[in-house]
Amino acid sequence: MSYAASEATAIDQRVRILQGMALFGAVDADTLQLILDRARVMTLTAGEFFLSEGEEGDAAYLLEEGSVEFFKIREGREYRIRTLDAGECFGQLALLGHCPRSGYVRALTNTRAIRICYDLLFTVYAHNPRQYMTILMNMARDMSRRLRDTEDRLIGCMAAHATGCGDHSSQA
Repeated sequence: MSYAASEATAIDQRVRILQGMALFGAVDADTLQLILDRARVMTLTAGEFFLSEGEEGDAAYLLEEGSVEFFKIREGREYRIRTLDAGECFGQLALLGHCPRSGYVRALTNTRAIRICYDLLFTVYAHNPRQYMTILMNMARDMSRRLRDTEDRLIGCMAAHATGCGDHSSQA
């Protein structure tokens, strides 16, 4: 097999892997190739930061390899919100809500992530508006799933503390 054929096979394989990730579910190969051609790939080692709370955000990241932790610092103490593994996305709030970063994201292992910035999303929109909407809907679905998970965890914490701290529930 020639080098060019081998490289094409590797690219096709990477596109298929991305299509299996939640962010790019139902996104066609041409659109993914456009993204791969234009996206910056970030490679960080364990302990390095992707994001810091309060900084302006202009990109989301899709983990291709490795794992990261999302956490907040309050009163000098770190509170881990969740860990994310290959195939998961983080930083979407900056793209969808035009807001500062809501926490820190630190690599737990050596990682590789695709950086998806505003300009790249607009390029996708110009290329194929339906594929653009598919990506945005996938982001929204993922954020909705995380919100439900966070609500469940919050209710669990409230229930665990209700007996020792008084009842904090409201009457419906």
